[in-house]
Amino acid sequence: IGRPASSKTAWEQFIQWSIKSSPDSMDDHRVIRFDSDHLISRIFNNSSNRIVIALLDVPTQQYKYISPNTYDIIGFHYEQLIAGGVRFMFDQLHPDDIPGAIEFSGLINRYFKELPEDEKRSYCGQWDYRVRNSEGVYANYLQRDYVFSQTPDGAMQEYLVFFSRIENYKPPGSQHLRLTNGKTNLFYKCDHKQGKTYRLENLSPRELEVAGLISKSFSLKEIAAELDISFNTVKNHSNNILKKLEARDSMEAVSLMRVFGFI
Repeated sequence: IGRPASSKTAWEQFIQWSIKSSPDSMDDHRVIRFDSDHLISRIFNNSSNRIVIALLDVPTQQYKYISPNTYDIIGFHYEQLIAGGVRFMFDQLHPDDIPGAIEFSGLINRYFKELPEDEKRSYCGQWDYRVRNSEGVYANYLQRDYVFSQTPDGAMQEYLVFFSRIENYKPPGSQHLRLTNGKTNLFYKCDHKQGKTYRLENLSPRELEVAGLISKSFSLKEIAAELDISFNTVKNHSNNILKKLEARDSMEAVSLMRVFGFI
């Protein structure tokens, strides 16, 4: 997957997959203002104060709702995100992560569009990027997207966005994207040094099982005993995990798989 060849600005490339807004949809953009007694606020705030939760209107790229803990997690006030929408967040991305965000946007929208109707309800997209806070300091975040509503022709109309800060994971010079319909997965890597985005090979069920045990601090010898397979077989599985994920060591592989919900 190559870089988009276009004279458009980075923002225009990022949103080119969004459905076009009409005057009616603009008029219908109602913000659910934070109120601790509002049902949606009670539900969202009870989930986790370490996660920023937003309801995004895709045509306008504006947040219809965003939880009030944005300053603690992202470093910007609620009012700034409500006023600036996705464009405000996009402008805070680390410059090296912008090409990946553009490519991931296209992959996400093409994937969702091609899903059978009965699988769209189970869609989830997860991707990481670095954001600069109001003090100019970058931190790494994971964004999880779930479709909330669709247009009559099956495009994304609204989706729920979950932002969480991921402190201990960041393979140098890369970003990742996981797309799933609840049954199967596509896993992509954006390699900044190579300047390209490509799909990583999926782990087998046995490799996932081995990775899960590694994450619980099992040694390879203990894994062999637990799964009743030979030490050499476990070692091969471990090597395949590193190769498929392009990870430097088991710690990086486990961290990557935890962040993206594989284990």
